[in-house]
Amino acid sequence: MAAYRGYLRAVVARKTSAHDDTFTSALLEIHEKEPEALTQAYDAVTTKGGEYVQGGGCTTVGVAGLIQGGGFGSFSKHYGPAAGGLLEAEVVTADGKIRVANACTNSDLFSALKGGGGGTYGVLSKLKLRLHDLPEFVGIANFTIKAASDDAYRRLIREFVSFYQEHLLNDHWGEQARVNPDNKLVINMVSQGLDTGQAKKVWQPFLDWVARSPQAYSIEGRLVIGSLPAQRMWDVQWWKEHWPELAFPSRNALTALFDYALEHVLQQPVFDFDHRPGGATILASLKSKENTIRTGCSSP
Repeated sequence: MAAYRGYLRAVVARKTSAHDDTFTSALLEIHEKEPEALTQAYDAVTTKGGEYVQGGGCTTVGVAGLIQGGGFGSFSKHYGPAAGGLLEAEVVTADGKIRVANACTNSDLFSALKGGGGGTYGVLSKLKLRLHDLPEFVGIANFTIKAASDDAYRRLIREFVSFYQEHLLNDHWGEQARVNPDNKLVINMVSQGLDTGQAKKVWQPFLDWVARSPQAYSIEGRLVIGSLPAQRMWDVQWWKEHWPELAFPSRNALTALFDYALEHVLQQPVFDFDHRPGGATILASLKSKENTIRTGCSSP
């Protein structure tokens, strides 16, 4: 959290009416020194309040830095970036003054805080954040597919990109699909608004394609596709009682469940080249017209 040590006050708010711009709000004191600071906010807003506040993809993400960095989170395809949920900020600027920034007061500063970079324009001491309606379900899809050869790996990547375009390029799915240099496709994705049956139905065509070539592909470890009541996604006790094998596979419940991607991705290079013969062909083929994921933008 951008050079601030102490307490960050986060106010979460929602509209009192669809026809005006007044908000009800609740004050949360979040101590950024604690590694699970945002977990406290998630617990208060979601578990106890039945609402959703946009956060990062793991519990180590600080709310101030997240918003100043733009804040693309697990469900941003549905709720938008965290910066878009900022209603008001209290900022200590370089001249030592405490300023309030919102759409009406210090509006330039307010706009700059929403993605201008952590600590660039001042130190945030208080945030007012918008709340969203909570979906009925959130879920996960976790599994790893190993290809037996480089050629099989190329086919796997092409098939997944095509599958993503048709089935995952929507506001239900977020997080990661990793293409590793050891011929492994690693899926660590989350969903919102889908029950277990619906989530499994989404993935079934891709899994059927993999199953039709048992000599070329194998699933390593456990394949997990499932959903849970969204209000329980930060409820550790609920996980212990209903899904302990997923929530507690290692030393720390929240680290194991929500910070899995952080722990494993940071062990890999930020950018890596595939120096094997034909490695560049994979990237070239993914750029071909039939395998390009549409983003809503067209080339001139």
